[in-house]
Formats: sequence, structure tokens, C-alpha cells
Amino acid sequence: MLVRKYRDSRTGMWFLRWRVNGRANSQYLHVRDKPVAEELRKAKERELALAGCKEQLDAVIRERVDAALRFALEWILPGRSILPSPLRPLSVDQALEEFVTFHRVKGNSKTHIDNIKRQIKMFLTFCEIRNVAEIERRHLEAYLAHARGEGQGDKSVRDKYIIIAAWLKWAKAGGYIASNPAEGLMPKKPAREDVRYFSAGEVEAILAKAEGKDPRLAALVATAIYAGLRREEIMRLEWEDIDLEGRCIRVRNKPGRPTKTRRARTVPILDQLLPLLHRLPRGGGRVFPWRDRRHVSRKVTTLCEQANVADGGLQNARHTCATWLLANGVSTRVVAQWLGHSVAVLESCYAGILPLGIPRVQMTFRERQREPQELPYDRGGQSGERSKTDQAPQVSP
Repeated sequence: MLVRKYRDSRTGMWFLRWRVNGRANSQYLHVRDKPVAEELRKAKERELALAGCKEQLDAVIRERVDAALRFALEWILPGRSILPSPLRPLSVDQALEEFVTFHRVKGNSKTHIDNIKRQIKMFLTFCEIRNVAEIERRHLEAYLAHARGEGQGDKSVRDKYIIIAAWLKWAKAGGYIASNPAEGLMPKKPAREDVRYFSAGEVEAILAKAEGKDPRLAALVATAIYAGLRREEIMRLEWEDIDLEGRCIRVRNKPGRPTKTRRARTVPILDQLLPLLHRLPRGGGRVFPWRDRRHVSRKVTTLCEQANVADGGLQNARHTCATWLLANGVSTRVVAQWLGHSVAVLESCYAGILPLGIPRVQMTFRERQREPQELPYDRGGQSGERSKTDQAPQVSP
């Protein structure tokens, strides 16, 4: 199967094209690096070759099944069981590698793929299984019970199940197992907890403590509070993404590391965040030096504990940004664009605080002279007009 790659002249991203039985197919890769695109093209060719072999094997199996049925009707007494179709033998290591390749071809981020590999390896280590066909329902039940016994929350257990169930579903579709043992074991979805956001006094205490320890850590926490960026988005920020003169941060899809929603957006830099970014040493590469996301989360949690702030963390800092924007009268549509959410997700997450009278918090932004077209304002009926409900929070003259 011949797969060709092409570059999108508008975005610079690569995409693939191929034909199956005279029908044209295409796949967007979300990468700009040519060597990475070539590896994905080769992986796609291997996947299509395996799919073609599977079709031929399925045809052979169907012929054998038909022959077995004819033999059973003619020679086997009624009520006797017929042996099932033979399964394709595959070791768990090979199955995991092919499943990872499948997700890599789909264009999933490296963080997501690493999480899949880690969760499935933990499951296989616990069960001590060598062949995919040996996996049974009791293995998954025992593993989930073990995770709960270690004190892991409902959400963590559910996430483990989702990854393992998707792997087993893929194995069933490939003919490696007769049935998916994970069907019907979905843990209950945990109840949504109340959104935890920081007060103005808690933010001052956290930033004051951070500035005394490390200005870079203070800028990182302030970016989560006043820009509402996710942890991975903050850690992948590069200086070319930050326009200090234009007062904006561009959250872009990086090669092999797209954003969570796979959509780029631009976030304004508020007055409270600008001086902290100015103090950082500039240069090429990333803005913040840390690479281990868990290490960063631990640093922020420890910082909040030292500042006497309970339930601190980068996720709660992001909740703080959304809560303060809503308290300042910014519409849900603009806040959703600001955070990289959909309006439905935003309203479901913050449904408990939208009706509350949260006190307004000082969040200011001094606009530059030229029109800031990249800012996520909701335009009104005419081009160039801002909706009255979608103004930036407390814009200073």
C-alpha cells in the first residue's frame, strides 16, 4: 500500500494520502517536522499492510468456518459444540508496541502515549501474563481492586480502566482475543467536586513565597493564575510564543505535542503577570527550565503548603483564573476561548459558582495602540465591534 505525504501550504503541517479499493483517504498529522512525518508515513504503510493481511486471513478463516459448519451439519450429532475460530497468537509486548504505534500514527501527543505505555505495563506486571489471549476478566477485577486498596481515587481507577479497556478492544478488533474481558467493568464516574479557587489574599501569599525562593517559579504560578494555561502548555512555552510588547501569549501545537484540544489560541498578558515575565532571563528555547511535569506539580504543592494555602496546585490556579474572569463579568464564551475549553465544558465545570456573587478581583489589561486582533474577544454584530458582555476584565485607560 503506497502512502504519500504532503505539506499544507497554509499551516505548514504534513498530511497523508492513500487509496484503498479505489477510495481516497487522508489523515492530518499535526506535525511540521519532515523526518517525523516520514516516520509516521512509514508506520501508516505498515498499518495498512497489516490490515491487508488481516483481510486475507479473515477470508481464510471464513472458509474454514464454513467448512467446519458443513462438517458439523453432516456428521456431528445435534447439540455438540463446534470449536471457535483460531485466534492470532501475539505476545503482550508485541501487542503493546503495535497499540502504541497505532496511537502514534493517529497523531497523539508523546505525553499521552507515554501514559498509555506506563498504565498497560503496570497492569501486565501485576498480572504476570505473556500472551494477550490469556487475559481474563478476573485479572482486570483484581488489578482495579489492588489500585483501590493502595488508596487511589475513583478518577485514577477509572482512567486506568479506560486505557486498558481500549487496548483490549483494539486486540479484539485485531483478532488476538475472542472477547473483551473489560466489557461491563466500567467503574462509576466519580462525583464532580466543587471547584477550588484561590482568594486574592492566598494568591498574594503564594506569589510572595515563590518570589523569595525562585522568580521562575513565581512566574510559572502567575502564568497559571493570570493566563489560565494548563501545566503542559506552561512547560512547553518558548520565548517565541511570548510577545511582551504585544502583550499576548500564543499557545500553539508543537511538532508531536499538540495542545489538549488540538487548537491554537492567543491569551492576553495581564498587568499582574507582565512584570514577572520581564524579570525572567531571556534566550532561545523554553521559558521555564523544568521538564518533569510531576516535579513541577510537587514544587507548586509544596510552595502552597509553605504559604499556608490548603489544596494548592496548578489545576486550582487555573480554576482561579476562570473564576476571577467570571466574577469580573466576562462572558462564558470568552472565558472558554481564553482557557481552551468549549462553552459546554466550562458551564458544566463551573455550574456551581456561576450563580454565586463572587467578589470582583483586580485583573487589569492596558491595551496597546494597534488593534489586538489575536485577543479572544467575542465580536459583536459588526466587524470590529466588541460585545458589551465580552469586554476584558476591568480594562484600564
